[in-house]
Amino acid sequence: MTLMRGLADDLTLMAWLKDHIWPAEAKHVSSEFVYDGTLLACAEMLRGGVTCFNEMYFFPEAAARAGSIRECEPRWALSLSSFPPPTPPMPTTISPRGWRRATR
Repeated sequence: MTLMRGLADDLTLMAWLKDHIWPAEAKHVSSEFVYDGTLLACAEMLRGGVTCFNEMYFFPEAAARAGSIRECEPRWALSLSSFPPPTPPMPTTISPRGWRRATR
């Protein structure tokens, strides 16, 4: 969402989502979009002293890749919605490294 900051931000929540955010996501969101947005978000967070963040957007593998490059500590939460996301289905297992990080 960092790359959509300021997009029609003067509207009510549902008008903002239905008329602007969801159509923009449908048109632009991809693994590369999430990667670039997460890089920007990590740079902004690190500048402010934040080193850990919770990620629940589409393409979590792209956010993980970007977070590891910028020395942030991403955490993931699955999001539920009433429409199909652009992300492929999540794996049902977690890697040993991911489990160690999640249980620290």
